[in-house]
Amino acid sequence: MEDMVLSEEIEERIRKKLYGETFYKKESLLYHYTSLENLPKIISNGEITFRATNVRYLNDPNELLLSYKWRNTSVKKHFDKEWKKTFVISFSNEIAKIPIWSMYADNGRGVALGFNPNLLPNTIPSPFSFSKSFYFDDEEGAYLGAYIENNWKSLKKDTNTILQCVSSIKSNAYEYEKESRLIFQSLPTNIKYAYKSNFIFSYIDVKIPTNSLSKIVVGANNDCELVENSIREYLYENGLKVNVGHSNIKTRW
Repeated sequence: MEDMVLSEEIEERIRKKLYGETFYKKESLLYHYTSLENLPKIISNGEITFRATNVRYLNDPNELLLSYKWRNTSVKKHFDKEWKKTFVISFSNEIAKIPIWSMYADNGRGVALGFNPNLLPNTIPSPFSFSKSFYFDDEEGAYLGAYIENNWKSLKKDTNTILQCVSSIKSNAYEYEKESRLIFQSLPTNIKYAYKSNFIFSYIDVKIPTNSLSKIVVGANNDCELVENSIREYLYENGLKVNVGHSNIKTRW
């Protein structure tokens, strides 16, 4: 099958997305949303441990180049192999978006863990990378796939950068999330498996430095005072001093 021919304008647009700004504002906290039920699983015995999920099992079914169909067999084999050992932890730059609270924090009854992004990249064991997500529509996804294939001879010299980029691609329907990701490459011996939503997925456990956790925001669809006090007590027992507050973003259900 012949290569898709891209105009110089399209190639430049793709390059700007791939090699543009890596992070959102560094002065902003990055939030990881979760249910209250999961909080004791993340914070336990004075440590913070996240479950980094394999990139093939994330919530957007069109991730990984928006289901782009590789024409180049060697490129396809390369990414199929790399994605099996690539895992991510997701964060959002947003704290006041109802869809995020609904989808990722038990419909506003969960919590958002606010982390200082300046303390994350320098203290996580390697190999890893830290990148904001790139949002593409279907057409741009096809352009990106074609750009990688057309320029594979030069791009494969820096496959880590390309892997980081293509592991951070989501449909532009999710752009409101303003997501950033910690991306890890793992040895097979560290990979674990669990059940969720009628399938078995792979993950790895990743310890996050406790001093990077700056704030916990309780979802507004709670008895906020009771939940906040219970979290403060739990944090105290784990030796963590973290500000605990609540969101004002409410829904009826």
